[in-house]
Amino acid sequence: MVRSATHLCAARDASLVRFDGELVHLAATSAVESERLAALQRHFPTPPGRTRALCRAIVDGAVIHIADVARDPEYPQDHARAVGLASILVVPMLRESTPIGALGVSRSVPEPFSHNQITLLETFADQAVIAIENVRLLTDLQARTQELTRSVDQLTALGEVGRAMSSTLGLEGVGALAMAPA
Repeated sequence: MVRSATHLCAARDASLVRFDGELVHLAATSAVESERLAALQRHFPTPPGRTRALCRAIVDGAVIHIADVARDPEYPQDHARAVGLASILVVPMLRESTPIGALGVSRSVPEPFSHNQITLLETFADQAVIAIENVRLLTDLQARTQELTRSVDQLTALGEVGRAMSSTLGLEGVGALAMAPA
């Protein structure tokens, strides 16, 4: 997904982050330049805040479009210069209006992203939310299936014990009847 977003948005790279309610975690990136990759890895996990566009989209729950990072007073300029970051587009990933992550693309030249590119990235983010939700549902289903399997195993064992006890009691009962006076 990040490679497709990079290509279709004419970006240098793309990154996807997850938000667990406390920290923002880097989940995927198409960054291949060692400095850019190292910078991304160094900054995550992190609490959400306004200094990183990926985190800002989570905090605001809105699209963050910075056509020229050098003109954004909230973005750390030393970081932008160090990794050659000039423009950024980030879309929050929302599940029922709650942020669960963000998908962002960046360029090394200060150039705005087009309306079509913004719409495309929003579509990718929506698809990512669906995929993440499907994984969560599958994980929940697998956990429930394991619980049910354990319950069935326990009931089977109890049934076997019950049958064994019944057969034992049955023999004792027959013995008692045989010994009883007529």
